[in-house]
Amino acid sequence: MSHLLNVGHVIPEKQKFKYDEFLRVIRQYRHLKMLKRSGRGHDSEGIAKTKKGECSIVCPACPHPGINLPPDWETAPEDKRFLYAQFVGLDANFRLKQKHASLEERDPSLGGGWAFFVEETAYKQHISATQNQIQPKSTCVSHNAINNPDKQTRGLSASGVGTVNCTRHDFKRPNGVGDLQFGERYTNMDYMFFSSLRDSKIQVLVVSYDIVCQWHINLRDRMLSYPHELHLSRSIQYMSFLIPKFHLPAHIESCNLSFSFNLIPGVGRTDGEAPEQGWANINPISQSTKEMGPGARRDTIDDHFNDLNWKKKTQFGNRMLKKIREAASEFREHSLTFKEFSDAVPEDVRKEWEAQVKCWESDSSAKNPYFNTSKVLSERDVRLQLAQEVASMEETTSDASACHVHASVMIANGIGIEDEQRKLASEFASIGQHATATQLSSLLERANYLRRKITSWIATQLLFMAESSRKRSQEVTPAESLDSTEEVKVYNIQLWLPSNLATKNILVSKELREYEWRLRHGQAHDALDEIRRMLRLRSYLYRYKDRFVRGVKANTRSNTVIENATANLNQAAERYRIARTAMLVLANALKTPVTWRSALQELREEDLRNLSEGLAGDTEGRRRISWVWLQDSATTAVDDDPRFNDALRIEWCRSRARMMRWSEEVELLKEEMRRILEFLSWEGNQWLARAKIIIGSDVLEQEGRAAYAQSQAAIRFGLSEFSVVQKF
Repeated sequence: MSHLLNVGHVIPEKQKFKYDEFLRVIRQYRHLKMLKRSGRGHDSEGIAKTKKGECSIVCPACPHPGINLPPDWETAPEDKRFLYAQFVGLDANFRLKQKHASLEERDPSLGGGWAFFVEETAYKQHISATQNQIQPKSTCVSHNAINNPDKQTRGLSASGVGTVNCTRHDFKRPNGVGDLQFGERYTNMDYMFFSSLRDSKIQVLVVSYDIVCQWHINLRDRMLSYPHELHLSRSIQYMSFLIPKFHLPAHIESCNLSFSFNLIPGVGRTDGEAPEQGWANINPISQSTKEMGPGARRDTIDDHFNDLNWKKKTQFGNRMLKKIREAASEFREHSLTFKEFSDAVPEDVRKEWEAQVKCWESDSSAKNPYFNTSKVLSERDVRLQLAQEVASMEETTSDASACHVHASVMIANGIGIEDEQRKLASEFASIGQHATATQLSSLLERANYLRRKITSWIATQLLFMAESSRKRSQEVTPAESLDSTEEVKVYNIQLWLPSNLATKNILVSKELREYEWRLRHGQAHDALDEIRRMLRLRSYLYRYKDRFVRGVKANTRSNTVIENATANLNQAAERYRIARTAMLVLANALKTPVTWRSALQELREEDLRNLSEGLAGDTEGRRRISWVWLQDSATTAVDDDPRFNDALRIEWCRSRARMMRWSEEVELLKEEMRRILEFLSWEGNQWLARAKIIIGSDVLEQEGRAAYAQSQAAIRFGLSEFSVVQKF
């Protein structure tokens, strides 16, 4: 540029660096283009009268009263009210930092509050007045965003940004973005939330936030401390607070049932994760914007947000068509599945369940039908029951038993020894070929102790299962011999429990088989609980690693923790498979009805996935939850058992919820398609009206304004026609 400005084409000895001036030109150019595209050049009142958020590109599919809603939307029946709901989501991004590069006075925004960022002066005054407020601790899990909201910000003017998005279509909302001075504090997120919705006239509002279970408490009370212009409109009559689907499994059980997009009516297949998905597009500029001054940084981010919104706006035709086809197909499939399920349930029971779930959907304080009210019998519970039964029998009989150990205790101890054998085998396999003397010494001591324990147990077993001695003598191997010197093979000793003898044509009493069946039943449920716990833990560790862990040392430590969690998961899975295999053998011998198999299904490797994970290649819309998460109550052989009915009711309600959400999704997509066409038509007519506005006396300038307005109108009408071609 300096060379072109040098008329004499004489290169000076020291060329002056013009990069700073060039950056200012770029910034001014972007600002002028933003004003031009938002129609400010066609306003007779001039740029100075630009309103807050007026220069942002808004979502055409969202409800805009007076623009794309039907005349009778305010009087819509209760079951159709969700069609005109506004879906918003809050989130924070700590990649978009800003260093102490300049001051607000030296580098202000060219259009403060005209696009996505809140107006900085009022925002800073609010933050300054509330910075000493104490944030209440979490009553859910230990959310760092709540319990430790003040991040280390040494050398930073902003630790990140918070945003308010349209969660159905991932559009950034006007005046819904603001800097975070420390962490994700309520005072920051509240201000952005109220600022983004201050002019909204809708009736139904659905809010999603990963800590909404805590954040929504006392929200209205906090609103009263803000200026009146930031208060939510009185037209908002119904508000729902939900947790995004990916974040939900990290919360406690009550949150999973009360704040789930899958269970709450009127939300379709919304996942609430739109803010998280949008960060991938904006994060690449973080390395540049963190070095900028405050005003330049906000103007740059505003420009990129407008660009991202515009691209999404032009792609609605293909996106919505793909969604409606998928939703219609899934609705048909889930409707058939639910009908088959309902037909298998007695009509009176089905009506009772339907009444319960409808009551809860209309009043969240009512009894939650998705909550498991019956206690699952664990292995410890079964042992207690058996001990109580033995005590009762001893009270009613005068015969003294020659054995001081009951048969049920013998079986329970045998199952416990079996667990110890598996753990010892796993530890021997993990030490490798070059174990230290200390490691070998510790394991051999444990092996010797286990051998003595097995010897004592076998002596007790012979009092109840004399047949096991004959079987042991017939099929014993050198490694299984109690006199063997191969101490490391102690975990290979066969115990010959009733389930091992059931297929060997050896007589075993029915009583012993029943004892083991009940204990195995509890063991399988214990293993399932452990599997679910390890899956939740591993999922949390993966998310924590991806979001916060940086560097070789920290990644190595994190990988070690994840490997340990995975090893525990595999051990629990093996324990479950062994218990279920034993139950299958015993059930055949006892002629037990097969109803228990619906809760204790075959466990495959692909079933070991977290609640929010699908099979490889599954899209979010087609994802199926692993049965591990659906069978959370023990079923028994008796159909009128309350635990079985509890599990059946929960699964019926969930099947109904899946069908209802897909039904709502179809209706929502149809309404959004209609709204997009209405909005584009309204916007095109707005530009045609601007083409007729006369400002000033310069004819050429007026012709330029009219031509630009007509071209913008043609773009909107063209987008509308393309959407029609896509068979909206």
